[in-house]
Amino acid sequence: MPDHVFEDFYQEFKDKVYTHVYYRVGNNREAAADITSEVFLKAFKNFSRYDRNYAFSTWVFTITRNVIIDYRRKHQDTANVEDYVDVLEGDDEQISTILDRELDLMWLGVEIENLPEKQSMYLSHRLFAGKSVKEIAQQYNAKEDTIRKNIQRATKTLLKAHKNRYVA
Repeated sequence: MPDHVFEDFYQEFKDKVYTHVYYRVGNNREAAADITSEVFLKAFKNFSRYDRNYAFSTWVFTITRNVIIDYRRKHQDTANVEDYVDVLEGDDEQISTILDRELDLMWLGVEIENLPEKQSMYLSHRLFAGKSVKEIAQQYNAKEDTIRKNIQRATKTLLKAHKNRYVA
């Protein structure tokens, strides 16, 4: 397969993948850039295995999901203290609010990754990339109703998990 085919896909999806990753790793630009590079490196190395019967977006976001999971496994216990220096100089209530928000975002990211693949992808595009249901449907060559139903199921699952988190 000619290199320009991959280059076309790369140009079309690099910003979408970066945005998706950026919000999944807590708005960390450096990590998002590294992960995005790794995603496309893996995609390039395995491009001969890409099945053209499926949308490229599905394939590349599956790779993205797996690379994010690997990243989280490697970095789950590490935090950059410098990111919190300004916060730590604030009052106790401000610190508590910010840490609660950070923990909720981390929890949400993990829970979204645990959803079935399509629900995770569609919800991520909706929440993190700000895409409309129509745009997601066009990207995945799916019916808008199918996208809506998957997002609704994902939302119900997340709400149930959130309730269980605070009841337990």
